[in-house]
Amino acid sequence: EATADLRRLVLPLEGGSLTLDHLLLHSCVAELSPSVSTTHIHSSASSVSVERSLAVAGSVDLQSGAWTLHEPIKANVLTLGATAALHVNDVATTLDVRTVRYTHAGLAAARTISITARELTLVGSGAFDASGRGDAKDTGAGRGSGGGGASHGGMGGGSTMAPYGSLELPSSRGSGGGSAGGRGGGAGAGTVNLTVSNLLFLDGPATLVGANGLAGKDASSNTGSAGGGGAGGSVYIDAVRLAGSGKVQAAGGGGGHTTAGTGGSGGGGGRIAIHCTTCASLADASLGTG
Repeated sequence: EATADLRRLVLPLEGGSLTLDHLLLHSCVAELSPSVSTTHIHSSASSVSVERSLAVAGSVDLQSGAWTLHEPIKANVLTLGATAALHVNDVATTLDVRTVRYTHAGLAAARTISITARELTLVGSGAFDASGRGDAKDTGAGRGSGGGGASHGGMGGGSTMAPYGSLELPSSRGSGGGSAGGRGGGAGAGTVNLTVSNLLFLDGPATLVGANGLAGKDASSNTGSAGGGGAGGSVYIDAVRLAGSGKVQAAGGGGGHTTAGTGGSGGGGGRIAIHCTTCASLADASLGTG
């Protein structure tokens, strides 16, 4: 067993290899490389950087703190606690997790999120969130201009840009809203892909699979102009069984506000595709707007 407490730890030490049964990380800053071989990892109150693809034969238990992924994580069982977070190194890196059983109570946030599991359960306020991580203001295939909202699955307010992206296999980012009067448009959203070979369970109304655009900036004066909203991104879910009562969203961001000037327009909604064999949760689903 290896334990790290209140220090910076680079594993393996001095560029060698390290084989462990249990790796316990507590209140530390650590870097993990592929030459670390372990059956179980328990991490709490730690900042961990996964430098290369990490494969764990047993379980990874992230109780609290933040992990930054440069490469995929593979584990038999993965648990993310309510105060734990998964991020990526940069916008070009996919937040990629591959596991058999995944219980997710914390936050996973990135431009591109890809989760592959046999059973995936979101609990508490667990969220996979690509909101505001798509195309920046004034950019993208459906970009807004002059305070107009961005397009994606639907047209943004005040936009002439056509919708784009796949209806059944969505994977495109939301575009950024148009700036006006020196006030920026909202960023579009990224993409979330959940592939679950058995059960996807959204256990509670606060759970979220989200790819929402951000609102445009409000006007800087009573008579000024405001920015347009960013477009929603893409959510693709492929699960044999889908159950629960959580939220799946790809909404466009609202237009910025002004008192007497020109307000920004709202961004268009993104794209959501849900493929499931047993879809109990969809029987009572409500469809949003925007």
